Amino acid sequence: MSCDFCEDKSKHMLCDRARCCGKCVCKGGESPKIRTPSKQAKELGFKNIAQLQDELGFKSNGDHIVSGQTLNNWSKDKSELLDAVLVGVAAKLGLVT
Repeated sequence: MSCDFCEDKSKHMLCDRARCCGKCVCKGGESPKIRTPSKQAKELGFKNIAQLQDELGFKSNGDHIVSGQTLNNWSKDKSELLDAVLVGVAAKLGLVT
């Protein structure tokens, strides 16, 4: 699928969630709204973002291995990684097939 925000839709590719690829100048000079990791998780059937974090595991001190800040950073800078983690964990839990 091509980026919905690119002037030249044939040059840029992205995931099937239709977020801007980040490699283009968006129409009107405005950045597209990026859905939060919490919204993305809920769209896949998670109760909340904590359910995703719980499934990813805990450090020895009891903190989540992947913090909320890390998920937010991935959403902005490494959207493919976040997508893979979300879909992978959702599949493991039987939320998606």
